[in-house]
Amino acid sequence: MISAIIVNYRTESYVRELLGSLDRERLVAEIIVVDNSPGILAFDPEARTNKKLELISNRENVGLARAVNQAAEVASCTDLLLINPDVRPLENSIAILYESAKQWSAPIAGPRFYWDDSKIFRLPPAEGASLLWQSALAAAADHPVDERLASFYWQIRFDRFWSAREPIFEPFLGGACLLVNTQKLARQNFFDERFFLYYEETDLCFEILMSGAKILCVPRAEMIHHWGMSPAPSKSKPDLRAESARIFMEKHYPGISIPAISRKAGQGDTIEERKNFDPPIRFPVPSVSDTALYCEIGVNPLFIPFAQAKVSPGEAFIMPEEIWSRMEEREYYARIRGALSGTLKTWKFRKGL
Repeated sequence: MISAIIVNYRTESYVRELLGSLDRERLVAEIIVVDNSPGILAFDPEARTNKKLELISNRENVGLARAVNQAAEVASCTDLLLINPDVRPLENSIAILYESAKQWSAPIAGPRFYWDDSKIFRLPPAEGASLLWQSALAAAADHPVDERLASFYWQIRFDRFWSAREPIFEPFLGGACLLVNTQKLARQNFFDERFFLYYEETDLCFEILMSGAKILCVPRAEMIHHWGMSPAPSKSKPDLRAESARIFMEKHYPGISIPAISRKAGQGDTIEERKNFDPPIRFPVPSVSDTALYCEIGVNPLFIPFAQAKVSPGEAFIMPEEIWSRMEEREYYARIRGALSGTLKTWKFRKGL
């Protein structure tokens, strides 16, 4: 059986919807919600009578890692399902994830995610972190050949991730949904509480990698991840991500000078710049013969990582309003790429002012 753990930070409507999904799961014995937005989360009478539900309410936002550890300390099951409020498990996905983890004796397992309910956009594998990858990104930011090699590597990872039909071993998993067996973890706390937000799951996977245990991705366990719906706390998300990245590298590579990433890469391609797009968002697709054409959305010119949708030659691809309405106001990159023909068109644009 499974103890499900949800950490809420001003995502009340998502939590309520997710509770309904988890309550119907036969393998979920209990649902522990840790509220990091004190005084805000209020369940309706039906939720309060849910016998599976246990609420831990913090007086302040203690961070994701600490909140998960709080829930893990009181969980009655050794299998814990960490799931973000903005994730929706599809039919049988939790059972498939659980059975695969048992079959392969994996201490940690995760699903594949779609960005939207219509399953148009496929989300990428977890990027993870290491000195090797940090060095590659730093080189890619300053040298055109390294930029193309890093992009080539990432496309191979993405293609492998989404072409798999049976469970595969991955170096890292995303933290939006993780099934973890605590008996197989050789660590006192579930997450390292030095990470307030971001990199806590990367740190966990890194230590599992060092132990030689299996990190399992289960393709048939499909879920929807309405990515980016949690609001930022007092610090901005980029600042929190940078701080956690620093903590991670200092922890695992002490005394080593970490290459800086300037993010200048991608300028070798012709980029059409738009200050804003107004819905409906259309990306024209060239009429080319290719085995597959894709529209890919990234948050940096390297397109590492990217979300991907299949498109048809000669037809404009229309960004689903469902996705556009949830995207943060920030700078984005989009491109049309062919499996054989490579990048055909690239745009740089900003949502919002």
